[in-house]
Amino acid sequence: MPDDPVTHQDAIRRDDADKWKVAMQEEYDAHVSNETWTLTELPKGRKAIRCKWVYRTKLDADGNLDRHKARLVIKGFSQRKGVDYDETYSPVV
Repeated sequence: MPDDPVTHQDAIRRDDADKWKVAMQEEYDAHVSNETWTLTELPKGRKAIRCKWVYRTKLDADGNLDRHKARLVIKGFSQRKGVDYDETYSPVV
C-alpha cells in the first residue's frame, strides 16, 4: 500500500484520487452541517489563518484498507497571542 499523501496536490494526482476527493467532500460537508465556521469580513490589515488537508488511510482489524480519511485543519501555530487571540482553553477528561 502506498504512503498517505502529504499535500493536496499529491492526493489529487494519485491513482486513488477519486477516493481522496470523496473523503475531502465528506469532511467539508461535516464542517458545514456542524456549523464549525462563520464567513466574515476580515478586519482591515489582517490575514486569514491558513488551513491544510491531512490525509490518512484507515485499516481494519486485519490490516486491510478500510477507508480514506481527510481532515481539514487550521494552521493555528501561525496565530499570535494578544493579536489573533487572548485566551486558550483545553478541556481535560
